Amino acid sequence: PENPGNSNESFYGFCELLLFNSNRTMEGKVVLCFTTSPLSSSVSNAASYVKRAGGLGVIIARHPSFARPCLDDFPCVTVDYELGTNILLYIRSSGSPVVK
Repeated sequence: PENPGNSNESFYGFCELLLFNSNRTMEGKVVLCFTTSPLSSSVSNAASYVKRAGGLGVIIARHPSFARPCLDDFPCVTVDYELGTNILLYIRSSGSPVVK
């Protein structure tokens, strides 16, 4: 995460670090994370961490050749790095980012 100890309204960072965010930063939020892992378990793990933290869903940005659908019973979508970066820029520029 960019800053796992903060309490602001947005949360984004590396999917592999979501496990270490034990505070309530993700509760009630849709989380954006980035991964370089080609393993499908990185998607499942990210969804599981966000779900356990009380998050509403997860957007996972990864290399297009590693694109795998989310298989968990949790709101999850994978996007490529370009779209993930555009979403991140939207989060940073908006006072109140909205997921539709």
